[in-house]
Amino acid sequence: MAVVVSAPVGWLSGSCSGIVSAACLYQYRGGKVPRRKSSTLRSQENSLSGGRDVAPERQFRGAIDPPPLMGKLVFRTLAVRRLYAPGEPMTSLDHSGLVELMKDPAFYPHDVQEVEYLQTHVSSVFLTGPLAYKLKKPVDFGFLDFTTVELRKNFCQKELELNRRLAPSVYLRVEPITVEDGHPVLGGPGPAVDWVVVMQQLDQRRLGPRVLERGELSVEMIESVVDVLVPFYRAAKTGPGVDEFGAMEVVKFNTDENFEQTEGYVGSAIPRGEYDDIMSATDRFYEEKGGIFHRRIEEGWTRECHGDLHLGNIFFETPPVIFDCIDFNERFRCSDVAVDLAFLVMDLDFQGVPDLARRVVEHYVDRAGDEGFLEMVDFYCCYRAYVRGKIACFTSSDPALSPAEQERQLGLAREYFHLAHRYATAGGHGRVLS
Repeated sequence: MAVVVSAPVGWLSGSCSGIVSAACLYQYRGGKVPRRKSSTLRSQENSLSGGRDVAPERQFRGAIDPPPLMGKLVFRTLAVRRLYAPGEPMTSLDHSGLVELMKDPAFYPHDVQEVEYLQTHVSSVFLTGPLAYKLKKPVDFGFLDFTTVELRKNFCQKELELNRRLAPSVYLRVEPITVEDGHPVLGGPGPAVDWVVVMQQLDQRRLGPRVLERGELSVEMIESVVDVLVPFYRAAKTGPGVDEFGAMEVVKFNTDENFEQTEGYVGSAIPRGEYDDIMSATDRFYEEKGGIFHRRIEEGWTRECHGDLHLGNIFFETPPVIFDCIDFNERFRCSDVAVDLAFLVMDLDFQGVPDLARRVVEHYVDRAGDEGFLEMVDFYCCYRAYVRGKIACFTSSDPALSPAEQERQLGLAREYFHLAHRYATAGGHGRVLS
């Protein structure tokens, strides 16, 4: 059996990034109430969760030893139980058993020489050569619940629908895994025991980080991404059900939550001075420019976006293929387009190509006519960099990692926080465009 096990660096190619890639592992119990969360913000949070109260243990989930001032953090995992003996027929499947089966090239109905297995915190991905198969893990992180077969089916269908907006030729279908004669098969007529998203596997040499590593990422290639995004944003859903996610109260809830969740890392990952500067600059932006949020909603810039727009989710084909949007939570997907695009701008800046970051801004404003983006870009780049720093902090505290990897993640967090500080202290929109 030919199996290649790889680290999670880009799926279709194996990407494991995004707003929640590590943050979704953390469970908050007790400790301090999130900082400055007013009754208005609690009401807003409830509205974002469909009118349900959000229990404290569902606000912040995790798998780390608690740093100071963060309250008790509890590792939450689903018990894995093998439901069958090797070689015996199956009547039901657990995730780990199914993963082992899907690592076998013989499992697939088409010719497969070897299977490359990758995983994110919420999915297992199998690269077979012509096709990629994504199997969702039976996990519950509060804002994401994949714990039943029916839920996984529904989210597979949602993933297909949403990602076809930008990658229709990649996201092919949702297919059941069924049991025939006591053995699992793909797409059989029997009752489904799980579901997979089936995708066209692309040339991983064209994935953004790899193109950048080879020094081949050009101005023209970056402009071509913007050329795809501008009509996408224009056509994206907006109005009731979307616009509220662009409100200042929602954005402030997110930034307040970030500061609360990282307070325990002050000193180890972020200097006290940088932490205070970023928090002060963020609050000052709300006080001095709070009207911008409402104005941009009125102008129609709040849309159902991608939500996870960075180089690791872009294949530089012709035209570029942008994949793996946030499909499981509207709060992370619906926003001002400036939030979406700022992720890519920040990522390019972080990767050491600030000239390409500036070109994204300039080309977008020129193509979209969105002059107001210039008022928001540093603010949202700061937000995006801070979130990435937060995720790296959480990952650094994962006891499953080696000490060397924990320290590497902590160093990554310091870099992201330092970049966030540079955005916060730029004044106006000088940081990105300087």
